Amino acid sequence: MILLVKRLIEMAKYFVKFILYFGKNTDQKSLKKVFVDLGEMILFITHNFKGGTIQYENNFVQEQNGNVIVLKIITHGKILAYSIENKANGEKCLLNKNSFSEILNYKYKKIIVNSLVGTDNIKEIFAILKKYKINHQTVPLIYLVHDFHCICPKYNLIAKKEFCYLNCHYQKCKFHYYPDCTVMPIHKWRELWYNFLRCIDEIVCFSVSSKELILKAYPHLNAKKITIYPHNMDWCHFSPIKITSVQEPRIAIVGKVDTIPKGKLVVQEILAKASVAIPFYFIGTTSKEIKSKRKNVFYYGRYNHDRLQDILEEQKINFVVFPSVCPETFSYLVSELIMMDLPIICFDYGAQAEKISHYNKGIVVKNSEEMISHIEEIYKAGVCKNEYK
Repeated sequence: MILLVKRLIEMAKYFVKFILYFGKNTDQKSLKKVFVDLGEMILFITHNFKGGTIQYENNFVQEQNGNVIVLKIITHGKILAYSIENKANGEKCLLNKNSFSEILNYKYKKIIVNSLVGTDNIKEIFAILKKYKINHQTVPLIYLVHDFHCICPKYNLIAKKEFCYLNCHYQKCKFHYYPDCTVMPIHKWRELWYNFLRCIDEIVCFSVSSKELILKAYPHLNAKKITIYPHNMDWCHFSPIKITSVQEPRIAIVGKVDTIPKGKLVVQEILAKASVAIPFYFIGTTSKEIKSKRKNVFYYGRYNHDRLQDILEEQKINFVVFPSVCPETFSYLVSELIMMDLPIICFDYGAQAEKISHYNKGIVVKNSEEMISHIEEIYKAGVCKNEYK
């Protein structure tokens, strides 16, 4: 019943947005202003959602000195329209949902598929991109692995509230238009993606673990096509954190953890089972998103990213729990916390484990019980240390 209500709500949202974008026709004058000097322009295809891909998009545009045409697929379960912007001259326009082939009528320096999450017409997009590649063989076509959409419609690889490990025969997931944007069975989904991945020039992963998962899903894929380029973190200027007058370990959960993939259920379990003596600090999540009857739970709420180090120092945080139950493809947050020289604990999968297992202040655990046990040991050891100073 709850699932039905959720689907009805999503359908209602879709129809509201559909009315908003219905009848949007290509503005030819604006379009001509967008498509100028394309010989040196990169077409960057992405979704219109928030998250780490936005950070990557902004950094990428800056690195390319603005020589980028950003094509955003506006969708809510089903495609609604395309937003296209020339980052060099600032010109942009909105195109109707049948305009993808028109956008591919131009020759670009390079085409990058950043993310297609939330898109229900992937089959059509792939067909147009493959045709473009045949007609423009010298134009590189690149796919970026910001998520695992190329492996499964459930792009976080979460099944039954935890990481699926690609055990599809055991999980037997069924997909729905809301929120998976497809009803295609998994074998058809992978067949569709495999045929696309075979025809492109390069698949870019941001961690070794992502490459391993892709090759697990597609063992016959040419591994030489996959390159590993960790995100450039030069823009981030965090440094080892400075904390003074700490009376006891201060354990924080940093970032938004209000969804199952990001660890909401894990956090709730920690709050329910960990010693009541341990205080927890939420930096990025509100009390409405993670409710608890514990008295020593403190919520900072949303924060400005540039102030993250200042906030952690002000709150005297000296240990961080990273509760994500999905394999991260890179994790900006973990990279930032390592820059700040903070001890971190996480689960044993994804880019988070890849980073933290090689970090001298990192702890990698197999399950939430082990995580709680480590948190209690760290807290107890820290309190005792302060008592005998």
